[in-house]
Amino acid sequence: MNTSYQTAEHTLRDLEAADYERWHRATKGSFFESLERGMFLALVRSTRFRSVLEIGCGTGRITETVAPHVGNITALDFSAASLAVLQAKKIGNLTVHCANACEGLPFSSGSFQLVLACQVLHHLMLNDLLAVLGECHRVLAPGGKLAFTAYNQEYFRYADSEGTGANGLYSKRFSRAYVHHLAASSGFHVRELKYYKAIPSRLAEIAPSQGPLLHSDRTICALPGIGPRLAGYMFPVLVRA
Repeated sequence: MNTSYQTAEHTLRDLEAADYERWHRATKGSFFESLERGMFLALVRSTRFRSVLEIGCGTGRITETVAPHVGNITALDFSAASLAVLQAKKIGNLTVHCANACEGLPFSSGSFQLVLACQVLHHLMLNDLLAVLGECHRVLAPGGKLAFTAYNQEYFRYADSEGTGANGLYSKRFSRAYVHHLAASSGFHVRELKYYKAIPSRLAEIAPSQGPLLHSDRTICALPGIGPRLAGYMFPVLVRA
């Protein structure tokens, strides 16, 4: 684990926590928000999961989306300030843990049926990423699922596979082949891989209704070969062997 980087990211997450959700809506747009939340929502509506873990939950955008549709949800993040924002939402079936997933998950083996991670794994350097995937495998029951979002390497605007943003955060773009490699290396197999954000959010924001645009985005992203080139994000679902 790169301790200095982890410390810097931790500090940044704490500083941004109070304003994060407003910033996210302002920069990503409500169209993107609908698509991203909708990916996780469709998953938990498809199966009744009794025990769910979200790692890197932040202020709880995804937590609050899936909580009404699962038995119990445990949310883990290393930012106490972010967790304070989440706890203020008063989600009845929620338990929070302040911990760094890169240092191990503080749960018994086989404790969960589903693990979620939204825009988390692509910020982990390789050693940390493999460690977290190994821990996800450990805490999942056999047949359990790991669902996450990540930057899509095949998006036409991404020239580099990794880099550091203006805020100092590292990020890695995932390709289909990379997801399959990570899955095989960590005791998972890929059940499905979807894409989203094919239409720029600025266009959706001026539309009178987002319904047709949401449908168009999902249709475009489902087209073999075309969707990945137009989608900035991917949504893999892995199954624990």
